Amino acid sequence: MNKMNSVVHFEMPYDDRERMAKFYQKAFGWQTQTLGEEMGNYVLATTTERNESGPIRPGAINGGFFQRNPDWPAQHPSVVVSVDDIEAAIRRVTEAGGEVLGEPVEIPSVGRYVSFFDTDGNRVSMLQPIQKSERKITAKGKIAALVADGFQEEEYFLPKVALQRAGFKVEALSTAREPVEIYSFFSPTGTLDIDKVVGDANVDDYVGVLIPGGAKSPALLSESPAVREFVRDANARGMVIAAMCRGSLLLVKSDIVRGRRITGFNLVDQYPDLALQPEAEAAGATWLNAPVVIEGNLITSPHPDQTAAFTGAILSSLGE
Repeated sequence: MNKMNSVVHFEMPYDDRERMAKFYQKAFGWQTQTLGEEMGNYVLATTTERNESGPIRPGAINGGFFQRNPDWPAQHPSVVVSVDDIEAAIRRVTEAGGEVLGEPVEIPSVGRYVSFFDTDGNRVSMLQPIQKSERKITAKGKIAALVADGFQEEEYFLPKVALQRAGFKVEALSTAREPVEIYSFFSPTGTLDIDKVVGDANVDDYVGVLIPGGAKSPALLSESPAVREFVRDANARGMVIAAMCRGSLLLVKSDIVRGRRITGFNLVDQYPDLALQPEAEAAGATWLNAPVVIEGNLITSPHPDQTAAFTGAILSSLGE
């Protein structure tokens, strides 16, 4: 007989966040906490007292509420099942007739996470929790900023300043060693020296990846097999990967968005040729129009106007 895997978390969609929170507070005494726009207005729901090991009462679990979106599949109450080995669990789900949605992602300080559809169309998730001995804040280190000609200066320099203030070093990586052109809304403003060629870089030397947008840069980067491999390797390690605006194109072209929620450049009425949503959805992603979308280790944002939420999400995911 196979080992039983416990349900450790639940999630339910809401239309009115405050109304739903008040209902469960009044009906069952649950405590709720809203995480804010940078976390998609997710609401933590505490149903029982807990300590470092989890809920104190045997059999009790805590959960959360997420905002309902008409473009998302299977928006019903769902559960998260704890597993010891997520790769083995994926094999069992597939063999039993389920459909796994993408590859497992690393949630910093939590564990490895992936969703699946069961045989009756219910969306459920699995989590391989980090062991206590592994729980630690991400060490300060280097961030790889992937840039090419025509990158958007605001989407590089503003997050870079925030990361540097937090103690991280940001290195500019590109497909060649020559300086690349800096743009601000389709106008050139100068050049940026490159610290390292992507093909010469070791992904394990970094703790995160930053992908600024721009009309040209993400498209040029997407043409490079070395760049796409670097992004896939970073994703496989659960590394924080943050893309803004057109930068999300590189995530799509690197084939790491299937079964995951993302956002990106969305001013399609003004610049229809730069639209990302059709390509993202064709690659299996669920597209959201939100200031920032956090999906495991992926952080995406549509416009430099959302830099504060974007950088806040990056620093939070890095343990700051």
